[in-house]
Amino acid sequence: LGHHVEPACPQVDHAALRRCCSTIWDVELAGLAATFAHATGREVTPATVEAASRGCVRRGRQTPALQLAAAQGIANSTARRWGRFLDLYDAFLCPVTLDVAPPSGRPDQDDPRYEHEVEWLDDLAAHLPFTPIANLTGQPAISLPLAEHDGLPIGVMLTAQALREDLLLGLAAQLEVSLPWDDRRPRVVADRR
Repeated sequence: LGHHVEPACPQVDHAALRRCCSTIWDVELAGLAATFAHATGREVTPATVEAASRGCVRRGRQTPALQLAAAQGIANSTARRWGRFLDLYDAFLCPVTLDVAPPSGRPDQDDPRYEHEVEWLDDLAAHLPFTPIANLTGQPAISLPLAEHDGLPIGVMLTAQALREDLLLGLAAQLEVSLPWDDRRPRVVADRR
């Protein structure tokens, strides 16, 4: 399509990013759970929330303010490094996942081991290693179903510099014209009644 693609990778401390994501997500989910509990009168229990989320809420409620502040500092420095990297390119291209789409319900968010250990984030990162940096740093990103395997989509993610949603939407539109996906349907679809 006339684009120049070259290999490049930002320098990211993946271990620090993982710890940072865990801390921030846990605290944010604990806050969200408190908001919903206040609005609905329903607390976080095994009957209302999956094990992975219960574990996040529990850890978030126990997170000291200084640990959250340190995680926010890591997020800020990561966003600055990621932003400097994105200044060098129009967009960053990577896969959405490391493998094809897993079966529905995998990983099982209600697996009891996820409530008491941090394995959920490890398992998630093993399948989705590229999406957290865009989520954490706030740079716009878009996932596009550009290929298929056994009827399931294979996603490609593009990330751009802050405030460059226009660039991502333009690239997505160009790719959709070149590799249309609007007529692809899975072998099994939900009833449309």
